[in-house]
Amino acid sequence: MRGNPDDISNQILGKIKHFINQELEDAKLHPTPKDVDSHEFGILDGREEFAEQLKKLIRKWEKRYA
Repeated sequence: MRGNPDDISNQILGKIKHFINQELEDAKLHPTPKDVDSHEFGILDGREEFAEQLKKLIRKWEKRYA
């Protein structure tokens, strides 16, 4: 049932949103490219980009199916 906080799908979505927000918070603490090798920086940058895109996609779905 949409909107019911006890519904398992809402619980899972809440955990996903929490994880995304944690990734974005961690991204603020990323070292600069001069502090790490380019491979590691690319991974960190990719994780941040993925989290941002997933957050936008979830918002879009929530608007569409609300």
